[in-house]
Amino acid sequence: MSVNFNNTMSWLQDEMFFQNFDKLIKIFPKGRRVGATEGGIHFLTEWALTDKPKNILWVDVNYNNIDRYVQEIWRPLLEQYDIGAKYQQGKHILKFYNTPTTIIFRSAERPQGMEGFKYDGVFINEAGIVLKNKYLYNNTILPMMMDNRFSRLWAPGTPKGVNTLFHKLYLRALEGGDRYYGKTYTSYDNPFLSSEAIKELENDLPSSVIRQEILGEFIKQEGAIIDPSWINYKEAPADCEYKMYVDLAISQKTTADFFAVIVMAKDKDNHLYVVDAYHNRLSFNEMYKTIIRMNEKWFNCEVGIESIQFQAAMADELFRNTNLNITQVYPQTDKVTRFYPFAGKMERGYVHLSKYLPPYYERELLDFPIGKVQSGKEADPEIGHDDLCDCSSGCTHMFFGSETEYHIYGGIN
Repeated sequence: MSVNFNNTMSWLQDEMFFQNFDKLIKIFPKGRRVGATEGGIHFLTEWALTDKPKNILWVDVNYNNIDRYVQEIWRPLLEQYDIGAKYQQGKHILKFYNTPTTIIFRSAERPQGMEGFKYDGVFINEAGIVLKNKYLYNNTILPMMMDNRFSRLWAPGTPKGVNTLFHKLYLRALEGGDRYYGKTYTSYDNPFLSSEAIKELENDLPSSVIRQEILGEFIKQEGAIIDPSWINYKEAPADCEYKMYVDLAISQKTTADFFAVIVMAKDKDNHLYVVDAYHNRLSFNEMYKTIIRMNEKWFNCEVGIESIQFQAAMADELFRNTNLNITQVYPQTDKVTRFYPFAGKMERGYVHLSKYLPPYYERELLDFPIGKVQSGKEADPEIGHDDLCDCSSGCTHMFFGSETEYHIYGGIN
């Protein structure tokens, strides 16, 4: 069986995946929304149906991304073209009925599951994030490719700083040769993306990272994202919409992350107001009671809870025993990328802070993402945390609904 998706793909997707097939390692820095993920899905499906590859590895940031891509892109594609295949979600394997090809999906969070195969093809989605892990590439992916001299690798992704492995591989690709190929694609290269849509993307970014996120350039990231001049104080007006975002923490050790809560309001002009912020190290029951108490204070507004691992248990507990409007939220990318829309709105004067916020909130904003500030030989446990910044990102996305950084599962109440 064979199928041709050329009429559904842009020139960019065709060039990225079907051209220069003889090159073994292909590195593609890119701006946002160039269509690399969907293009990769079309290409790997078409390649699988040639009966040539036996095992293909898809590496992604996490399994939530993988399951979403299978459900929202892969499954409709297979149904549209009547391609027989079965996705085993527990094993994260896609097996085709009429071809020997198996696509094996693995998360960069648990690279040990990748070993044991000779892969004919490797697709690294969000390579700018995944390839922050040098060990994953050098000690897991590369050795398995070396076991198969015909193996091919595609690595598209938005850059995340200079002197990273992704950056070094791209520089190596620019040198040419028989093995490597590299090219940069900007958001403007996507013929299906209007200039208005790109402008909307830019409005959600700090000006300092537009070159990275839109033009796909490797830029040197220095210091904190938030400039102190961007901070302004203003109380929320009447008739605002309110949302609350919770980031749970399982440990009460002094070096552990904080349990954190942010409450935001949005006015009719889409200005955001950070009206409440709280962090502490609490037990499960104390966190449970704090969420209820703060929600009562802020008009029983919608509550977003990161539902990764044990945090899903809190969402389930609140759902069973309260009338809170709970929304389960699944982060899709790294914390810095998720923070950009909030920071971009703050730079443009669309974010206001209440003068009644605790001082540690502003301190955390101005410190992110530098990390812990060293005090003598050990880090100060009260400085350098990013839990409230992550909550600010989550609240922003609850209001404006982008699934690039978060996947939001409606409500469970």
